[in-house]
Amino acid sequence: MIWVYVLYFFILSCIGYVYETIAMTIWGGKWENRGFFYGPIIPIYGAGALGGTLLFTYLMPRHTMMQVFFISVFVSAILEYIVHYVLEKLFNQVWWDYSKSVFNLNGRICLPASIGFGLAGILIIYFINPILLSYLLTINRIKVFYVSIALLVIFIEDFKLTIMKLKGKAGKFDHSYQHLNDSMEKFTGKIISEDMALSKPVYKVFDMIDHRTRSAE
Repeated sequence: MIWVYVLYFFILSCIGYVYETIAMTIWGGKWENRGFFYGPIIPIYGAGALGGTLLFTYLMPRHTMMQVFFISVFVSAILEYIVHYVLEKLFNQVWWDYSKSVFNLNGRICLPASIGFGLAGILIIYFINPILLSYLLTINRIKVFYVSIALLVIFIEDFKLTIMKLKGKAGKFDHSYQHLNDSMEKFTGKIISEDMALSKPVYKVFDMIDHRTRSAE
């Protein structure tokens, strides 16, 4: 069963990458290659989904949808804040910034994002898991084992390359990766522009609220 969960972790990490990259590309109006690693994976999504799955399967099997929502909001906020803080202190870089969002804490977490993770928790526990885990359990255990091992090896090598990149030692590999990003930016630029970004009208609303608040003072 442990290798099923390992494979589950990588699948949800990949889904998280796809979701966040698409969402932030549309939000910002330009290509956003999200994530910390070279590969299409954001481990914080996989870790959060796996942690929630284990919690509500073994420790809280008789959970309610409201419990799933609020626990997901609370735990995701803590996890996101810690990861943001650690990455910033270790590498002096910021991978996400909620400074312009309402009810944010040091730009590391914000209420709208945490609510989104709460809804994602409901989606995962009640809709994704019954289908995905049921399917993974039907796959031959030997196949699951070998696929999981292969993904772990790739993940470890990706981690090494990522550390080298942050230290400026990635070399030719990083140039190829950057070329791919540039190509994706040109491609998405033909489809969506910054003028079409969803962030524009949202930020305008925030600016109006801020302006009226200052005028009232």
